[in-house]
Amino acid sequence: MADGTAQIADNADAFAPGIEELIDQTSRLAENLQRSESYLNRVDRQANTAEAGGFYLPAKALQDQRFAYAREVFLSPDGRVARIQVTGDTDPLSPDGLRRFEEVQETAETALEQTRLADATVSGTGAAGLGADLNRYLLDDAKLVLAEVLLVVLLVLITTLRSLAAPLYVLVSVALSCAAALGLTTLVFQNLLGNDIQFAVPVITFMLLVAVGADYNILLMSRMRENGTTLTRAKVAEALTLTGLVITSAGIIFASTCIALLTSPVITLAQTGFAVASGLLLDTFVVRSLIVPACAALLENHNWWPARQPRLPKSPSENPASVRSTV
Repeated sequence: MADGTAQIADNADAFAPGIEELIDQTSRLAENLQRSESYLNRVDRQANTAEAGGFYLPAKALQDQRFAYAREVFLSPDGRVARIQVTGDTDPLSPDGLRRFEEVQETAETALEQTRLADATVSGTGAAGLGADLNRYLLDDAKLVLAEVLLVVLLVLITTLRSLAAPLYVLVSVALSCAAALGLTTLVFQNLLGNDIQFAVPVITFMLLVAVGADYNILLMSRMRENGTTLTRAKVAEALTLTGLVITSAGIIFASTCIALLTSPVITLAQTGFAVASGLLLDTFVVRSLIVPACAALLENHNWWPARQPRLPKSPSENPASVRSTV
């Protein structure tokens, strides 16, 4: 153990110069890091100035008439607003054009982050910008518009039919026919023809179909309501027979008018015409002819809830008419 301890002491003496050199290199590294930090801080302070931004143009270029014309087109007189023109190979009013506009907008806003223009406002214009704004407005207002349409139509149905049960299933049936029409339009135009559904088609189609479909069903249900709060399946069939010709004719005429829009070169009009026409035909031949009469026949007198139902006599003696006829 004594020999080994002596050998370790000799080796420690050999390591001493290396340790001293390592300490010296570490001190130099710390000094260089401090110099690098000072240099980067100075570069950062100098880069965050007006002189370090943009690019250099000689005075001769500034006096060129062509540059002066471009400067008036792409720069505001005070130099605080710049115009950047971006062109693409897609229709600006198509769904692809709207997606391209949103990508350009997001790219521009991302490029300004962590720069002197981080607080600048990026605004888009042109046909694609107009379409994107309309799309955003429709999406933001669609819920409010649809809710208002449903509420107004429901109030009209309640006032006209003087009940709560019948207006509810009438409105639900009309909304389902509208959803089926939009689904059929998507199948034909988007899946078969390869044309995306335009953003204005669903809202316009919904408003037209709910309004017209509710009118047709009001005519049918009003005929049933003429007999008071007593409703049987025979009276449902009678009301359907009396109003069938008028409602069917009106639905076919309206649908034929909308089908004429299919010849329009404007894809929005063509899709709207197809959606409204298919919805009217579904409402005329399915909803008004099958679904609504079936619901009315199942509910019978409960269609007019919460109206009071007529009290049926328990015995012939309680009915004066029966007593007189017996006597």
